[in-house]
Amino acid sequence: MFSVRKAASLLLCVISVCRGRSRCIPSYYQAGTECCPKCSPGEYVRADCSDESSTKCNPCEDGTFNDVFSGLKQCLHCTSCAPDSGLRIARPCTRTLDAVCEPLEGFFCIESKGFSCEAAEKHRQCKPGQYIRDNGTALTDTVCADCSAGTFSDGTFTTCRPHTQCENLLREGTALADAECGEGVSSINVTVVIVVVVLLVVFLCTGIIAALYFRKKKCLSGKRVTVQTQGEENIMIQPPV
Repeated sequence: MFSVRKAASLLLCVISVCRGRSRCIPSYYQAGTECCPKCSPGEYVRADCSDESSTKCNPCEDGTFNDVFSGLKQCLHCTSCAPDSGLRIARPCTRTLDAVCEPLEGFFCIESKGFSCEAAEKHRQCKPGQYIRDNGTALTDTVCADCSAGTFSDGTFTTCRPHTQCENLLREGTALADAECGEGVSSINVTVVIVVVVLLVVFLCTGIIAALYFRKKKCLSGKRVTVQTQGEENIMIQPPV
Protein backbone atom coordinates (compact mmCIF):
# COMPACT_ATOMS: atom_id res chain seq x y z
CA MET A 1 0.00 0.00 0.00
CA PHE A 2 1.34 3.35 -0.96
CA SER A 3 1.87 5.95 1.70
CA VAL A 4 0.35 9.40 1.45
CA ARG A 5 3.83 10.80 0.78
CA LYS A 6 4.37 8.34 -2.08
CA ALA A 7 0.99 9.18 -3.55
CA ALA A 8 1.75 12.90 -3.40
CA SER A 9 5.11 12.35 -5.10
CA LEU A 10 3.50 10.30 -7.87
CA LEU A 11 0.83 12.96 -8.34
CA LEU A 12 3.49 15.66 -8.63
CA CYS A 13 5.43 13.48 -11.04
CA VAL A 14 2.41 12.94 -13.29
CA ILE A 15 1.57 16.64 -13.30
CA SER A 16 5.15 17.74 -14.00
CA VAL A 17 5.69 15.16 -16.75
CA CYS A 18 2.50 16.23 -18.43
CA ARG A 19 3.56 19.86 -18.28
CA GLY A 20 7.21 19.20 -19.20
CA ARG A 21 8.60 20.85 -16.05
CA SER A 22 10.66 19.76 -13.01
CA ARG A 23 8.54 17.42 -10.98
CA CYS A 24 9.30 18.96 -7.54
CA ILE A 25 7.95 22.22 -6.14
CA PRO A 26 10.55 24.98 -5.36
CA SER A 27 10.92 24.10 -1.68
CA TYR A 28 11.74 20.46 -2.55
CA TYR A 29 14.55 18.84 -4.52
CA GLN A 30 14.54 15.68 -6.58
CA ALA A 31 16.23 12.60 -5.15
CA GLY A 32 15.60 9.69 -7.50
CA THR A 33 11.85 9.37 -7.69
CA GLU A 34 11.34 11.31 -4.47
CA CYS A 35 10.72 15.00 -3.88
CA CYS A 36 12.57 15.77 -0.67
CA PRO A 37 12.39 18.95 1.46
CA LYS A 38 15.39 21.20 0.97
CA CYS A 39 17.78 21.96 3.81
CA SER A 40 17.79 25.46 5.32
CA PRO A 41 20.55 28.06 4.70
CA GLY A 42 23.64 27.14 6.71
CA GLU A 43 22.99 23.40 6.21
CA TYR A 44 23.68 20.63 3.69
CA VAL A 45 21.95 17.30 2.94
CA ARG A 46 23.42 14.44 4.96
CA ALA A 47 20.75 11.94 3.81
CA ASP A 48 17.90 12.17 1.32
CA CYS A 49 14.34 11.60 2.40
CA SER A 50 12.62 8.22 2.12
CA ASP A 51 9.16 6.74 2.65
CA GLU A 52 9.92 6.53 6.35
CA SER A 53 11.91 9.73 7.02
CA SER A 54 12.40 13.31 5.87
CA THR A 55 15.63 14.85 4.60
CA LYS A 56 18.45 14.78 7.15
CA CYS A 57 20.51 18.01 7.27
CA ASN A 58 23.81 18.89 8.93
CA PRO A 59 25.28 22.36 9.69
CA CYS A 60 27.95 23.66 7.32
CA GLU A 61 31.50 23.03 8.50
CA ASP A 62 33.99 25.80 9.24
CA GLY A 63 35.18 27.50 6.06
CA THR A 64 31.99 26.62 4.17
CA PHE A 65 28.55 28.20 3.77
CA ASN A 66 25.14 27.82 2.15
CA ASP A 67 23.02 30.94 1.73
CA VAL A 68 19.85 29.38 0.24
CA PHE A 69 17.42 26.50 0.79
CA SER A 70 18.95 23.66 -1.24
CA GLY A 71 19.51 19.98 -1.74
CA LEU A 72 23.32 20.37 -1.81
CA LYS A 73 25.25 17.42 -0.48
CA GLN A 74 27.98 19.75 0.79
CA CYS A 75 28.29 23.45 1.55
CA LEU A 76 30.23 25.86 -0.63
CA HIS A 77 33.76 26.94 0.21
CA CYS A 78 34.10 30.46 1.59
CA THR A 79 35.80 33.05 -0.61
CA SER A 80 39.42 33.69 0.33
CA CYS A 81 40.42 37.36 0.66
CA ALA A 82 44.12 36.86 -0.03
CA PRO A 83 46.49 39.74 0.87
CA ASP A 84 48.72 38.60 -2.02
CA SER A 85 45.86 39.63 -4.30
CA GLY A 86 45.56 43.03 -2.62
CA LEU A 87 42.45 41.98 -0.66
CA ARG A 88 41.32 41.84 2.95
CA ILE A 89 38.17 40.64 4.72
CA ALA A 90 35.39 43.23 4.93
CA ARG A 91 32.86 40.72 6.30
CA PRO A 92 33.88 37.27 7.56
CA CYS A 93 32.31 34.11 6.21
CA THR A 94 29.49 32.50 8.23
CA ARG A 95 27.43 29.35 7.71
CA THR A 96 24.76 31.35 5.89
CA LEU A 97 26.82 34.07 4.17
CA ASP A 98 29.98 34.09 2.09
CA ALA A 99 32.89 36.36 2.99
CA VAL A 100 33.01 39.85 1.48
CA CYS A 101 36.42 41.14 0.36
CA GLU A 102 37.66 44.71 -0.04
CA PRO A 103 40.93 46.21 -1.34
CA LEU A 104 43.85 46.68 1.02
CA GLU A 105 44.94 50.22 1.89
CA GLY A 106 46.69 51.64 -1.18
CA PHE A 107 44.79 49.34 -3.60
CA PHE A 108 41.62 49.72 -5.67
CA CYS A 109 39.13 47.13 -6.94
CA ILE A 110 39.29 46.21 -10.62
CA GLU A 111 36.83 43.29 -10.57
CA SER A 112 33.84 42.78 -8.30
CA LYS A 113 30.95 40.38 -7.82
CA GLY A 114 27.98 41.72 -5.94
CA PHE A 115 29.32 43.60 -2.92
CA SER A 116 32.61 41.70 -2.87
CA CYS A 117 35.86 42.64 -4.62
CA GLU A 118 37.49 39.74 -6.45
CA ALA A 119 40.67 41.43 -7.76
CA ALA A 120 42.56 44.60 -6.82
CA GLU A 121 45.56 46.58 -8.05
CA LYS A 122 47.92 48.95 -6.27
CA HIS A 123 47.33 52.67 -6.70
CA ARG A 124 49.53 54.40 -9.27
CA GLN A 125 52.61 56.20 -7.93
CA CYS A 126 53.01 59.69 -9.38
CA LYS A 127 56.46 60.39 -10.87
CA PRO A 128 58.78 63.27 -9.89
CA GLY A 129 57.55 66.33 -11.76
CA GLN A 130 53.94 65.29 -11.16
CA TYR A 131 51.54 65.95 -8.29
CA ILE A 132 48.59 63.93 -6.99
CA ARG A 133 45.50 65.57 -8.50
CA ASP A 134 43.06 62.97 -7.14
CA ASN A 135 43.89 60.52 -4.37
CA GLY A 136 43.09 56.88 -5.07
CA THR A 137 40.11 55.24 -3.35
CA ALA A 138 38.90 51.66 -2.93
CA LEU A 139 37.15 52.01 -6.30
CA THR A 140 39.36 54.40 -8.30
CA ASP A 141 43.05 54.76 -9.13
CA THR A 142 45.24 57.77 -8.29
CA VAL A 143 45.19 60.56 -10.90
CA CYS A 144 48.50 62.39 -11.56
CA ALA A 145 49.14 65.72 -13.31
CA ASP A 146 52.29 67.56 -14.45
CA CYS A 147 53.69 70.57 -12.55
CA SER A 148 53.53 73.98 -14.23
CA ALA A 149 56.57 76.18 -14.91
CA GLY A 150 58.27 77.55 -11.78
CA THR A 151 57.02 74.73 -9.56
CA PHE A 152 58.20 71.25 -8.61
CA SER A 153 57.08 67.99 -6.96
CA ASP A 154 58.80 64.76 -5.98
CA GLY A 155 55.66 62.80 -6.86
CA THR A 156 54.18 62.69 -3.34
CA PHE A 157 52.82 66.26 -3.16
CA THR A 158 49.12 67.02 -3.60
CA THR A 159 50.10 70.38 -5.12
CA CYS A 160 53.31 71.51 -6.82
CA ARG A 161 55.48 73.87 -4.76
CA PRO A 162 57.06 77.09 -6.08
CA HIS A 163 60.84 77.22 -6.47
CA THR A 164 62.79 78.96 -3.71
CA GLN A 165 63.92 82.47 -4.66
CA CYS A 166 67.69 82.58 -3.93
CA GLU A 167 69.98 85.57 -3.37
CA ASN A 168 72.88 83.37 -4.41
CA LEU A 169 71.58 80.77 -6.89
CA LEU A 170 73.72 77.64 -7.28
CA ARG A 171 71.31 75.54 -9.35
CA GLU A 172 68.04 76.47 -11.00
CA GLY A 173 64.89 74.63 -9.97
CA THR A 174 63.25 72.07 -12.27
CA ALA A 175 59.89 70.30 -12.29
CA LEU A 176 61.58 67.49 -10.33
CA ALA A 177 63.46 69.47 -7.67
CA ASP A 178 63.68 72.82 -5.91
CA ALA A 179 66.31 75.48 -6.66
CA GLU A 180 69.61 75.16 -4.76
CA CYS A 181 70.83 78.28 -2.97
CA GLY A 182 74.30 79.27 -1.76
CA GLU A 183 75.08 81.19 1.40
CA GLY A 184 73.91 84.78 0.94
CA VAL A 185 74.87 87.86 2.97
CA SER A 186 72.76 87.76 6.09
CA SER A 187 71.25 90.81 7.77
CA ILE A 188 73.51 90.23 10.80
CA ASN A 189 76.62 90.41 8.63
CA VAL A 190 75.39 93.62 7.00
CA THR A 191 74.81 95.19 10.43
CA VAL A 192 78.31 94.25 11.60
CA VAL A 193 79.87 95.81 8.49
CA ILE A 194 77.91 99.05 8.97
CA VAL A 195 78.93 99.31 12.65
CA VAL A 196 82.61 98.75 11.81
CA VAL A 197 82.53 101.40 9.07
CA VAL A 198 80.84 103.92 11.39
CA LEU A 199 83.40 103.29 14.14
CA LEU A 200 86.27 103.72 11.69
CA VAL A 201 84.83 107.02 10.48
CA VAL A 202 84.40 108.22 14.08
CA PHE A 203 87.96 107.25 15.02
CA LEU A 204 89.33 108.90 11.87
CA CYS A 205 87.44 112.13 12.48
CA THR A 206 88.50 112.16 16.13
CA GLY A 207 92.13 111.69 15.11
CA ILE A 208 91.97 114.51 12.58
CA ILE A 209 90.35 116.88 15.07
CA ALA A 210 92.92 116.03 17.77
CA ALA A 211 95.83 116.57 15.36
CA LEU A 212 94.49 119.96 14.28
CA TYR A 213 93.93 120.99 17.87
CA PHE A 214 97.45 120.20 19.04
CA ARG A 215 98.97 121.82 15.94
CA LYS A 216 97.06 125.04 16.54
CA LYS A 217 98.02 125.10 20.22
CA LYS A 218 101.71 124.72 19.38
CA CYS A 219 101.54 127.58 16.89
CA LEU A 220 99.93 129.94 19.40
CA SER A 221 102.47 129.17 22.14
CA GLY A 222 105.44 130.24 19.91
CA LYS A 223 104.18 133.62 18.65
CA ARG A 224 105.34 135.86 21.52
CA VAL A 225 108.46 135.41 23.70
CA THR A 226 109.51 138.25 26.06
CA VAL A 227 113.27 138.78 26.61
CA GLN A 228 114.83 141.14 29.20
CA THR A 229 118.16 142.65 27.94
CA GLN A 230 119.97 145.55 29.71
CA GLY A 231 116.88 146.89 31.30
CA GLU A 232 115.06 146.99 28.00
CA GLU A 233 112.25 144.84 27.02
CA ASN A 234 112.81 143.32 23.65
CA ILE A 235 110.27 141.23 21.92
CA MET A 236 111.58 138.38 19.93
CA ILE A 237 109.44 136.57 17.51
CA GLN A 238 110.18 132.93 17.68
CA PRO A 239 109.39 131.26 14.46
CA PRO A 240 107.43 128.10 14.71
CA VAL A 241 109.39 124.94 14.48
